[in-house]
Amino acid sequence: MIVRPLPLRSRSIPVAAAVALLLAVAPARAQWNGSKTGTTNDVGHSYVTTANWTGGGINDSFNAVAFTAATTLYFGTDYTSTAGLNLNYTGAFNITFAGGGLFNATGGAATAANHIWTLGGDITGDPNGSGSSRTVTIGSNTANQNLTLALGGTSRAINLSDSGDSLNIVNPITSTSAATLTISGNATVRLQSTSGNPGLAGPVALTNGVVVISANNSLGTNTVTLQGSTVLQAAADLSGIPTTSPSTAPPPSRAAPPSASPPPPP
Repeated sequence: MIVRPLPLRSRSIPVAAAVALLLAVAPARAQWNGSKTGTTNDVGHSYVTTANWTGGGINDSFNAVAFTAATTLYFGTDYTSTAGLNLNYTGAFNITFAGGGLFNATGGAATAANHIWTLGGDITGDPNGSGSSRTVTIGSNTANQNLTLALGGTSRAINLSDSGDSLNIVNPITSTSAATLTISGNATVRLQSTSGNPGLAGPVALTNGVVVISANNSLGTNTVTLQGSTVLQAAADLSGIPTTSPSTAPPPSRAAPPSASPPPPP
């Protein structure tokens, strides 16, 4: 008796199942995987140490990262981002980014010093979701822990969506004259540098939310445009800063027509 193998039959896989399979085996997207609690200046709290990021590549994403207490992350070197800062983390806790880190990219020792964080994209997100009212702080007034925020010669936006959230930028912001800083979203953004932002050379566009300034040059040295429903709160006046906004002036008044002369007496 001759036994012949049965012919193999092709088997089709539905498109949706194929996509799900690909997603299941795809490598995890790099995001923060270091310490998620506490403020100790150790290697686990080092923002610039690549081992603290999934896959060993820093991509500035905190999307779905679950913090379990208030946390401070430190920069032990100047750092240039390759993407925008995604603040869609979970956990009802405040996060701080500061200079003065004691560790470098490889986890080796670094000396505490002020540093510069050059953005590679926009600052976006809704920390812990709607209604959580979280505060994210960039920078510090502690000696050797300043963290200057640089726009990197490119226009950038700050857009936190929840009106209960706050972003405090403690140290100066710098930009070139060609780079526009747009502050939108619904959150409160506090520009807290007591020396202002004399290095913010590009235009500033305020399109929504609440912006609080701490010096008369907090909004830089170029033109400031007010749009939408922005609320600007100032601890100092805005003298010397050219400001433009949509015109709300009333129409020019018209001169009343001359009254008719009374008829001559009979």
